[in-house]
Amino acid sequence: MTAEKPSPVPRRPWTTRLVVIGAIVVVIVALALTFWPRATGTPTAITTTPSNYHTTSPTPDPVVTPVPPTKSTTTPEPSATFVPRSRPPVPLDKNTTIVAGLTVKITSVASVAGTGAGPGDVNGPSIQVRMLVKNSTAKTVRLSNVVVNAYYGTAHTPASPLPKPGGKTFPDTLAAGKSTTGVFVFSIPRNQRQLVSITFDYSVDTKVIVFQGSAPK
Repeated sequence: MTAEKPSPVPRRPWTTRLVVIGAIVVVIVALALTFWPRATGTPTAITTTPSNYHTTSPTPDPVVTPVPPTKSTTTPEPSATFVPRSRPPVPLDKNTTIVAGLTVKITSVASVAGTGAGPGDVNGPSIQVRMLVKNSTAKTVRLSNVVVNAYYGTAHTPASPLPKPGGKTFPDTLAAGKSTTGVFVFSIPRNQRQLVSITFDYSVDTKVIVFQGSAPK
């Protein structure tokens, strides 16, 4: 008796295999999307602090205590308040010693019409002052540094100098035993001549001589 051969197993068609493979891929992708970590929309900044960083508090400003000025122990020299380094005022007609053997004197004060000669000069009522310097020493003296000024009124307002009429400065030198005259014109209103001061400054080493009194109107 002949044995029967088993019938061959029919093979699955390719379409069935593709469906199975596709299903497996879908399952894998779904699992991957489910368990794979998702990135957040906003990145988180990571900051680090240096190991040698130390926080410090701001240093407060130092407290400054005001110190009153030191009082001077030097007694100022007596002088005319409006002229530094000056002697007490003397009358206009007084003969005054500048240094030993050298004297100065106002010989006349006249009311004149002052006239200018340059920019800034203003013509007007003025006084003309004549001053005589006499050298009784045995040597020639220098007069090139002499400065003559005038002030008027109780406020000692400076008077503007004018060259005319007759303005004349002292010579640079004055020989022994000689004398010389200087003529100075100053613009001073007529109603301000009750108190007039004429200053004679010989040098920085001597005090300023101040002649003071009323002048003609």
